[in-house]
Amino acid sequence: MALRTRLFTAVLLAVIAIAASPGVARADFIQVISQTYHIDVASGSPAFAPGNDYSFDQTSSSPLFLNHSVSFPPPGGAGGLQFINRADGAITPNSAFVRATNLTFDLGDIGPVFGSHSSAAITFQPLESQILIRPEPVEPSDTTGFASIYDETTATAVLQFTVFHGFVQDPFIWLPLDTTHIYTITARADGLASFTHGGRLTIQAVPEVESVLAFLMVGLLGILAIRFRPARP
Repeated sequence: MALRTRLFTAVLLAVIAIAASPGVARADFIQVISQTYHIDVASGSPAFAPGNDYSFDQTSSSPLFLNHSVSFPPPGGAGGLQFINRADGAITPNSAFVRATNLTFDLGDIGPVFGSHSSAAITFQPLESQILIRPEPVEPSDTTGFASIYDETTATAVLQFTVFHGFVQDPFIWLPLDTTHIYTITARADGLASFTHGGRLTIQAVPEVESVLAFLMVGLLGILAIRFRPARP
């Protein structure tokens, strides 16, 4: 009985120590294949303020940022538009994210017609069979945003998310992947009105400590089952 008590105490202390320690993630958990960033905006002048149409359409393998104002001066109007768009992302050995934001301001009461879109995508092959994935708004005030992970090999959507007023249904997901497949994570922001839109999708390696902790928990449960099993009559 004393031996089992000491063994139980040792395993419990090990579990507590590992649970309290920072996780060490696996290095290079994905093989990046490509990155695609896109911004597309356009404005149409109202009938009473012609001649100030604007368009911007660019796709790049590097992050993009746009901050551009379009004015509608008198006599036709008094005001204009300001486009602030971002499509970016980043990759580290332990994590990667894509982010798209779309802020459009109607500077005045002239009612211009416009469309504004931003998107960011990273295509990769996983080197681990599971990842952690987190969709989130870029800012708490974001009205809408979209994020997804797509299996390019099978041409199917694995998960799709919608951000609405800063709320995401599934804030944290443990996702199994096929290491022989190619996947794309995407964030998209579409704006047809003067609101803030944005979405971000982060993936990260599953910390090794999670696997060790799970193993120790199984062992602890086994010890508990032996320690507290009913005595034989």
